[in-house]
Amino acid sequence: MLFTERDTQKQIEVQVTPFFVSCNPVGDCGKSGTRTITVNVANPAASSNNGSQHSYASFKDEVWHFVAVPQVGTYDGYHYDLYGNCHGTERLIQSGFSVNSGALTVINNVFVSDGATGLVVKDNNGNTLYNIAVSECNYQIACDGNCPEGTCECHSDSYPGYCCNDCASTSAKLKAIGDELRSKQ
Repeated sequence: MLFTERDTQKQIEVQVTPFFVSCNPVGDCGKSGTRTITVNVANPAASSNNGSQHSYASFKDEVWHFVAVPQVGTYDGYHYDLYGNCHGTERLIQSGFSVNSGALTVINNVFVSDGATGLVVKDNNGNTLYNIAVSECNYQIACDGNCPEGTCECHSDSYPGYCCNDCASTSAKLKAIGDELRSKQ
């Protein structure tokens, strides 16, 4: 399988069949997954909520924060909404995250990737064989022979022992070399 990673063409050889490929390019906020925060609360009457864990879908590079929203009748006059920020883009994650607990302190923040971002290759049993962070879903699969249609196989000293070059580009280069040799005769 040929794919592009950071503007470089790479290839992997998948040893099992059948295999399944999905691709969700890594966005500006990184891989998708689940973020779990553990919080402590300011209101002593709600201290039983200290250490409570809350999990939401998130992204690796997303930063979470609380926004105090004025609300009459609450412990400190506010309820708290949970927001995420990624490179200046705000999104509301949970409105009314905390209503009567007072200000919140995050004591633990853990992100776990869901493995669904990037180029994901799985076997027939759903086991992940490869999970490669790519910024675009540009890949080709060759099932007969080593190289996809429109490419030519060439020897390579690096894994997997061959490379796949674009046939049209290789043909054009060979023609140019031939034309140059003929012009020197």
